[in-house]
Amino acid sequence: MSKVNAGRAMPDALYIKAGKYVSIRAVDVNPKTKGDKNFYCTFCKRKVVHSQGKKTEDSKPFFRKSPGVNHREGCEYGKKKNLEEIMREEGTLDNLHYGVKPPLVVQAQGSESEINNISGDKKESGNEIKGIGTKRNPAKKHHRHILTVDDLFHELMDIKSQEQPLKSKLFSRIIGKIYYPYSQYQTLLNHHQENIIKKYFFTAGKINVNQYKNLSLDEGYAELEGVNNDIKLHVYPFNNDISKSLKELTWNTRQAKKREEFIGLKVSIKNVIIKNEISIIELIVYEFDQNHY
Repeated sequence: MSKVNAGRAMPDALYIKAGKYVSIRAVDVNPKTKGDKNFYCTFCKRKVVHSQGKKTEDSKPFFRKSPGVNHREGCEYGKKKNLEEIMREEGTLDNLHYGVKPPLVVQAQGSESEINNISGDKKESGNEIKGIGTKRNPAKKHHRHILTVDDLFHELMDIKSQEQPLKSKLFSRIIGKIYYPYSQYQTLLNHHQENIIKKYFFTAGKINVNQYKNLSLDEGYAELEGVNNDIKLHVYPFNNDISKSLKELTWNTRQAKKREEFIGLKVSIKNVIIKNEISIIELIVYEFDQNHY
């Protein structure tokens, strides 16, 4: 994710001239006549607006998305903001808070249960499933929820791009709070024993290509490899879709002539047992993803 792709500020855009899209740079737009033109994103063709920039910041003119008009899914300019942009907009990263919500499959399942419990009459119900949004807490200026493994990987990558003092500060707010890397299984075990672990959290590890043999919804599990041989993670798929996807992952890894794949997972604690003096943390996995970034 490059800095220009991660942002909302676009150096150029398109406008329509003689029935064709024509490219124009933001610095070349005439402020007096820009009201006569509509501008569009160079990637997804959604409407954007021109900004003169801020003289106090000595920033050049740029294009940004129109209010209420989002970029199309997959658009290079529609990707998440990074921490540098938040710093620019808000002026500070103090009180940055990371949270984690129940997995979307759990939220959706809960909504479906509510609907199914309603009597069978045909009157309309107010319990229909709606899109799940993130409400911003006005008391916390940067209250943010990381919903998916992909969100987590984006956030980690953004943190890694910061200067060292800020990087350390931000990592300390994620690792051991909502994320336990494959080097932090001991911390995960400690927090479970201290009963301070969140119900839903993220972890990561290496999955071996042979794990597909063990995966099933009943008793099967996949073992994740970390750096501590005295602690093992056993992950149990939440549903058939996840079980199937994990099997496909290990099969594709084998086809690529690789021995293992590094993945991140969104999980909850199922059980913790001791076997042959090894601590086994059993986890229910709701979602997983590879770190593509």
